[in-house]
Amino acid sequence: MSSESETDRRMLSKLWASLAVVSTLAALPALAETPQRTPPYEFVSEYVRELGEGENIRESAQHDLTDTGDVRDRLAGCVRNSEAFQLELGLDVRTLSSMHLSDRYDPFRLGLIAAYQRKIGLWRDLHDSCATLLAGPKPGVDVGAIAAKAPDLNAKLDFEDHGIFDITPAIFLSMVDERPDRSGKLTRLLITADERKRLIDQLNGSFGDKLNEAKQNWTVSVASVLRDALVNTTYKSADDPN
Repeated sequence: MSSESETDRRMLSKLWASLAVVSTLAALPALAETPQRTPPYEFVSEYVRELGEGENIRESAQHDLTDTGDVRDRLAGCVRNSEAFQLELGLDVRTLSSMHLSDRYDPFRLGLIAAYQRKIGLWRDLHDSCATLLAGPKPGVDVGAIAAKAPDLNAKLDFEDHGIFDITPAIFLSMVDERPDRSGKLTRLLITADERKRLIDQLNGSFGDKLNEAKQNWTVSVASVLRDALVNTTYKSADDPN
């Protein structure tokens, strides 16, 4: 037998041995594990990223509506941007699903995931409506009924964004140390001064002057609330002196 054949034989033998070990381990009962808690800075930084990406897509969609009067171009923009929202929200859901907060605040993480999933469904409906209209009239297709769905879908999307705004105070509070100070009050964050500054810079970089505008959409309002809470000196950073 050649040396090459002998080498192949040994490699196959190791492979089967490895597969046997994997099969044995897979057959063992699963051990219950407590999910590892996501650091507060990591969770909130991801939330800020999601807000910024959503606002970027919304702004792009707004430009598509105002830059052209051509109906087909506007419908194509609707298809493109509603697909972009679905892809981004899908990424957001997957990322948040890999995280875990304290028992007190984890329901709000799950609430965000549920809201994102509902928004994916709404954006899918809007995408399909615009794609159908873009394809042109077809037998049995009620164009008027499809076009009439858009205001309803937009109202539901706005409702979901309002709900996310209502969740945001809890997102900030997930960074608050639940151990009271000497006077029995909660006055310290779980993030350091540097992490706090990075979050503020992230918000300013993603939203800029929109944070100072009097009239804001729900997403910008969320970012504004978070930025103001982080700038506020009511809470000390984790590494601030007592």
